[in-house]
Amino acid sequence: SEALNGASKYDWKDVRITATKTPYSTLTENTRSTNIKAELNTGTNVLSFEARVTLKGQYSTITRGFYLFGYRDYTVNPLYYTKVWEINKDLSPKWSVITKNNIYPFEFTLKSNYISNKQIQSVNDVQQLSLSGWFPHVVEKDVMLSKRVLPYFVDFPGTDTYRYYIKADKPVQVINAKEYEKNIDTDYFSYVCRITQPQPEVIMIESLFMTKQEKIPADRVNGYLSACKEAAIINSGVLQLRY
Repeated sequence: SEALNGASKYDWKDVRITATKTPYSTLTENTRSTNIKAELNTGTNVLSFEARVTLKGQYSTITRGFYLFGYRDYTVNPLYYTKVWEINKDLSPKWSVITKNNIYPFEFTLKSNYISNKQIQSVNDVQQLSLSGWFPHVVEKDVMLSKRVLPYFVDFPGTDTYRYYIKADKPVQVINAKEYEKNIDTDYFSYVCRITQPQPEVIMIESLFMTKQEKIPADRVNGYLSACKEAAIINSGVLQLRY
């Protein structure tokens, strides 16, 4: 500003610039692990959830401030900023922080309890369980493909896992599990979704989305977007149950 006001030019040789190199984060260090147990009352169709979310590495850096203070970075994918209990607007969750570590990889763990009576609708003899908002993986859709020659850089290599353990008070049957089961595995990304019943009254749903490399070659970007699309399907899915 002095130079602009006619003062002598600043001697930039006197300026000392320092740089701090942040640690390179790896696939195993950048994780979001969400484990949820839900008790299903088949008489009232009420689900009682008990959730535990553990954030590490970049997932912690980006999202722990959102849980603690409501802070958002509007330059990143908004899907980072979906709280585990945001499956409908009328919930009143109780939550607390279990672990908050200021040393890399900044492990941050919270637990939460919430109850919903709006997830299941009865249609004839079938109970339709809405999975909307249950699996908010951070996926991309607006990526240029036409005549692409450059690689696509993901936010960071990392693993995002959701596991639901749903226990009913009597045996249940999942009618359409095959509709959502996927297994996509490449050198650059993976998406896996499994729906199993280890016991007659238990439903287990696991959805895992993994980016293995920091950049994806141009000829693999279309496959990456296809995996993103598949990962988004379960997040708006409906399980058909009979009990």
